[in-house]
Formats: sequence, structure tokens, C-alpha cells
Amino acid sequence: MDDKSDNSQEKKNDDKKSFNSLHNEQKSMEDQLYFEKIREQRKNSKYLAQKVEKERKRVQEMLKRKRESLKDVKKEKDKKSISADCSFLQSALSELPGIEAEITGDITTLNLILASKTKMPYRVLIDFELKPLPSEKNKNKDKDKDKDKDKDKDKDKDSSKERGKEGNAQQNQSSKQPKMNSEDLRLLRNGINKNIMPIEPEKRPTTQQNNNNSNSNNPKMLQNFLEGGRT
Repeated sequence: MDDKSDNSQEKKNDDKKSFNSLHNEQKSMEDQLYFEKIREQRKNSKYLAQKVEKERKRVQEMLKRKRESLKDVKKEKDKKSISADCSFLQSALSELPGIEAEITGDITTLNLILASKTKMPYRVLIDFELKPLPSEKNKNKDKDKDKDKDKDKDKDKDSSKERGKEGNAQQNQSSKQPKMNSEDLRLLRNGINKNIMPIEPEKRPTTQQNNNNSNSNNPKMLQNFLEGGRT
């Protein structure tokens, strides 16, 4: 099995555990402060050994309170949530002995390095912590959903405002357009829009101009006019 497969399987196993673990791996053997770091690491491992017992008591107390609260719960949804927390805490208690054994092994390795004064690679646990309860994870999920809903509401409000602006603009544009009466409609049917091409009043010739035009159009009257004007 290659390294990628090992890492993938290790990640799956970690996801199933109730505790997050942080390790320190020392591969370099050229550090001048190597043994000083080993002493500091051994001190931390002894602290973690005490933390295991404190964490065991804390988890047991949490489990006790959860089980007691389960007696007074009536809603089925709340019962399932508390039951999931109880199962999680019970799993955490079952993991603590393995963590404790790992810390004990780390202390043994560190003691061996210091006693033999021999540099060697090591991998030790430097800390661990309880993961959030299932009920706490669900609360965080609900908060995220509420945030998403608020974002959607804000988007809807913005869209409504934009639609309102467009509607008002169209309404204002319609109100600016002049109203048309029957005469305007008649002109429009004849291809004339007075709002675009204002109609000029039709110019009619004066009476004298009409007479002159009619005289000029009649040859006999023109001839008589000329003969009468001779001296």
C-alpha cells in the first residue's frame, strides 16, 4: 500500500474519532538543541498524561448531565439530538485509554533518548481536544442557513428596488408623452405627426393675386387689357 492510501485511511480513521490530536515529528538529528527539545517535550507529555484524567472526568460529567436532561425532554427531535450527544461522549470515553497509552509510549521513548544520549527520529503527541458535540454542529449549520436566508432576502429586496425603478421610469416616460385628440389621430393616419413635424398653416393667395392669376390665364382678357391701355 502506497503513502497516499495510508494517509487517506488515516484521515478516515481520524474523522471517526471524538478527539482531535496534534503530533510533532522530529526527523532532523543535526539540531544543536536536540536534547533540550527532548526534555521540553517530555515535560509536555507528562502534562498531557494529567490532562487525560481531567478530560475523562469532564466528559463523564457532560454525559451524566445529558442523560439526566433526556428524562425531561418531550419533543422527539430534542430526544434524538441529546441521544446523539450521549453516543458521542460515550465514544470519547472509549478513546481516552488509547490516547493515554500513546502518551505513555511517548514518555518512554523520550526517556530512552535522554538516557542513551542517542539522537533518533521521534513522533509524539503534543496536544488533544474534544471535538464539538453533534448538537453544537447542528446549531452552527442552522446559523449558516439563517445567514444564507438573510443574504437571499437582501438580494430579493435589491431586485424589487430595481424593478420599482424600472417601473417608475416607464411610468414617467409614459406621462411625458403628449395626449392625442381626434385631429391628431387623423393627421397620424395621413402620415403626419405634429409632435415631430409641426404643421404650418396653408398659405392662400390674396384676392388681387387670384384676379391677376385668372387674367393671366385668359388670353382674350389679357389682349383687351393691353389694347385699352394704349394712348
